[in-house]
Amino acid sequence: MLTYTLDAQAKIPLYEQLYRAIKTDITKGVLRSQDKLPSKRSLAKHLGVSIVTVETSYQQLKAEGYIYSQAKKGFFVADIKSQRPMVRKTARLVSLPKTRSDDTSPSLNLSNNQTNPETFPFATWSKLLRQVLNNHQTELMQASPSQGLWELRQAIAQHLNDYRGMVVDPRQIVIGAGTEYLYTLLIQLLGLDKTVAVEEPSYPKITKIYRQFNMTQVPIAMEKDGLSVAQLQKGLHQHPRTRIRAALYHDY
Repeated sequence: MLTYTLDAQAKIPLYEQLYRAIKTDITKGVLRSQDKLPSKRSLAKHLGVSIVTVETSYQQLKAEGYIYSQAKKGFFVADIKSQRPMVRKTARLVSLPKTRSDDTSPSLNLSNNQTNPETFPFATWSKLLRQVLNNHQTELMQASPSQGLWELRQAIAQHLNDYRGMVVDPRQIVIGAGTEYLYTLLIQLLGLDKTVAVEEPSYPKITKIYRQFNMTQVPIAMEKDGLSVAQLQKGLHQHPRTRIRAALYHDY
């Protein structure tokens, strides 16, 4: 029976202490190739540790090729001399000299799709979140409709009517996971033979998506109150075989 002194108060876990002890005996030849190791239960009882401790040690030794297992027979010492030497790769962090100050925050952030934390209604958001979690637990565990929750589509339709003057039926609204996904759906619905009018300048990802589908794009300049209607009408005359079938609004 293998006998080792394991210290439960040491910083090294018991399973690692046992793993190191058995590994040392194998590398020094105390335990030879094909020697059968004690069962997990008997060794745990002999050393006064849990079966999980022995199991973890054995599995680590097996993973590193020091022992192997046979079904219904147990664990055996492997022939480590015939194996290739194991090389441990260690990643080292190299300290680089400071080339700039710790303050790397830009003085002016021109990136899009950003929300200003100073104006975001966190208190209202937290209040509504608690209400939903407390009052709609059953609904939260149910699968959502593919077009989006009806209540959310109703709220969006009401918002468009109140703040944008747009009369939209909630059944016309589709909720999706991101702009790229929704534009892909829109392209499939309208067809690849359509010509699309794109605001210039506009969200750059939109033009990339259209370009991926080889769709014809007509840039329309922006004026103070929106895109140029004159250029839009001109674009329609230049492409008589196509029609603009949908308008997408982005609230940046």
